[in-house]
Amino acid sequence: GMLVFTRDACLSSAVVLATASVVCGLFFFIVVLQGWAIGPIEVIALIVLVGYAATYSLHIAHIFSSPEALHEPRLGGLSEDAAVRWQRMRFSLKTLGSAMVGSALTTAGCSAFLLFCEIIVFQRLGGV
Repeated sequence: GMLVFTRDACLSSAVVLATASVVCGLFFFIVVLQGWAIGPIEVIALIVLVGYAATYSLHIAHIFSSPEALHEPRLGGLSEDAAVRWQRMRFSLKTLGSAMVGSALTTAGCSAFLLFCEIIVFQRLGGV
């Protein structure tokens, strides 16, 4: 699915690697740092996080591969490949950076309210 969306094997691999890294990090947080047993709540949290992680990474990769990115100004003193990566990175951050940060802050803010719930399911989802 990633390859169809990005049309680039390298970017697709980066998205899959980023998503897998986030899921492994969350699994480490749940099992090692929090000391929770893996149950239905934790599995649901992991599934939700896979969706978030893939969405964020995929949106950035899609914009990164956009031909419009090559209209950005180049940074001097770089090789051709590095200059193109700079243009694409700058365009991606300029186009989606504020939306991604806003979405992440909104998600974190909503999760913070769950921490104060009395129902354990919501506390754990908020803690993740």
